[in-house]
Amino acid sequence: MTRHFFLLTAMLVISACSQTLDPKIKAALIKGHSGTCLPTIAAQIANMGLDAQSEDSIAGIKEYCSCVGHKYFDDFTIEDNQWLESKGSLPPRIAAKRSQYQMECSD
Repeated sequence: MTRHFFLLTAMLVISACSQTLDPKIKAALIKGHSGTCLPTIAAQIANMGLDAQSEDSIAGIKEYCSCVGHKYFDDFTIEDNQWLESKGSLPPRIAAKRSQYQMECSD
């Protein structure tokens, strides 16, 4: 009986530590990311002498920023959000994959 109680308690602690965020919070994080990503990428494209304001460019930038936002935040946990709120940066497990996500989304 004690062993089962210990296993159940351990499972509850593990699941509580890695609970995912409410979908509304995730959506807000993705939207917030797009709000900073869109002008940044548009400026980078313009700095390269390319047209960042064409319909195709805008659509591509929106698609890229949405993709990256989803990669960052789709599996965001409560713990990740606490890190973001306290440190003002992506948690290490996501930051370590940042370049990978950006490359995947640019393909």
